[in-house]
Formats: sequence, C-alpha cells, structure tokens
Amino acid sequence: MAQLFNVIGFRLETSDWIDFNEEREQERRICDFITTDRRDCPERNISATSREDQYKVHHGRIELDSHANTIVFGKNCVVLAFTGRECDVSPYTDTYDSIKSVPIAKAGTAWTSPESGTTFILVFKKGLWMGDKMEHTLVNPNQMRLFGITVQDNPVCESPLYLTTEDGDFVLPLQMKGTNVMANTRTPTA
Repeated sequence: MAQLFNVIGFRLETSDWIDFNEEREQERRICDFITTDRRDCPERNISATSREDQYKVHHGRIELDSHANTIVFGKNCVVLAFTGRECDVSPYTDTYDSIKSVPIAKAGTAWTSPESGTTFILVFKKGLWMGDKMEHTLVNPNQMRLFGITVQDNPVCESPLYLTTEDGDFVLPLQMKGTNVMANTRTPTA
C-alpha cells in the first residue's frame, strides 16, 4: 500500500513521489471542499522576501479536518518539492470565489516528542501549498485511514487521541483545542 506520509527522525527524506491513480483520485470525494482537476503548470521557484524570514521558524499545528479533501500545507511546513501541477480550490460556499492556481507540493513539518525530546519530520507526499495564506496545516483523517494510518480522533472514546503508522513504529499523540483535534508542529530546521 502507498504511504501518505513518512516519519523521519532528524533528517528530511528524499524518497520518490507517490503516483496516485488519477481515475481513483477523481472518484474520491469525501467532503464538500472541492478541488478541480490537476493540471501541469510552469516551474515554480520560491524565494524569501528577506534573509531573516527565510530562516524563521513558524510554529503552528496540524489539524484533523474531514472537510478538506486533501492535505493543505500551512506556514508550519516547508516545501521539499513542487510537483509541477496546480489546481483551483473551491470553498464550501458560493459566497466567495475559488483560489486559483494553488500549487501541489511535497512538504514536511517537525514534531518534537515531549517524552523523549526526539524531533521527527513528517513528510507529506502530496498536498496543496497555502503556506502564504494559512498559519496551520489541515489533514483529512479519512485520507490518512485510506493510506493505512490509524487515526483515533474520537474524543468520547476512552482511548487517548493519536495517529500511528501501519507498522506501529511511530505514534503521534493528539490533543483537543476546542472542537479541533490537533498536534503542535513547526517548520523543520537544520
């Protein structure tokens, strides 16, 4: 089974992309947040507005959001590579326009275990890059389940909230902030 994300201790990962079955991707609709068909786009280059901003660490969170039909990267992620594809992102309401030409990227965010002090880099293989528009990252729990990640996001269950990889080697404890299930992360640093 293909992986949605990889967990890496202390280093960024450079593995190959997931090649989604395009037909299957178009058939999946798990919410009212809709993106258009993916299309090729010209090569993108990222440049910081200032040297100081380039090395700034952005703290944020990953939030579980079953209304997003794919991962949406916020400022707490760094882009590892762009896919060369983009899409338009339509809102759940007609009261405002869709966001045009949102790039699709591979990105990572860092999480430090409060128990061991070990920093893990979570590398998400495909998602929408909106780091210039959002402080936090949205991750669909149903999409994670589809890729074999166990998600315990039921706050009334006696079990604690967590994500775990299929092999059980990595567990990310989650917490509640209001009605949001989330984990605090930050941009990875060298």
